[in-house]
Amino acid sequence: MTMSAIEAYKIFQSVKLHFTSEKYNFFKSGKVKISEKTFSMRRDRFVFQRLATKYNREELISLVLANALKNETVWSMNLLEPEAADNMTEYLNRIQAITYNLKQDTKKLLDWSLTNGVSVDRMLICDGGYPPLLDMAMKGEVSLETLVIMNEILGFFDMWKRKIGDRIIWPSFAHKCEKYSAFVLPRVDLQKMKKIIKDELCT
Repeated sequence: MTMSAIEAYKIFQSVKLHFTSEKYNFFKSGKVKISEKTFSMRRDRFVFQRLATKYNREELISLVLANALKNETVWSMNLLEPEAADNMTEYLNRIQAITYNLKQDTKKLLDWSLTNGVSVDRMLICDGGYPPLLDMAMKGEVSLETLVIMNEILGFFDMWKRKIGDRIIWPSFAHKCEKYSAFVLPRVDLQKMKKIIKDELCT
């Protein structure tokens, strides 16, 4: 069954609000409310008509989510651009390979520790700047999904919040990761992820 344009709008706003609002939760707060009359007056309503025709509900969630991860203030019209579809494809590929990527990322962390002649837990330590793990995640050398999973298991974000002096880039990045966790964690078996981390890093 094809979505209505107003339903497509509600999905867009709900995913966007999940990342831009402290309190709103896509999975718990319920749908964004808007009347048909109010929606009919939106200048971008044609965007949602096209999106509703092109995507089903799950695909549209993935489209908005993938682009919100790139820029949380994503504009509706941007979702019609080829780049938006490319972002969704990249996101879906990462999700499909989430276990494989975790294994590869943990190997990168082990390689880093061996190269630098230090223990792996040094990846989490703040020495006046960003911890090496955070730096790698921000550069895309370690996936956002891996960072979210590792934080859920090891709980290092609280330490980083206390010790990282940056009050501009890091808080925004942390907010994105913590909000994104609601989409990532239900997809994975944390016990399995924990075993992978242990097996790869404690060799």
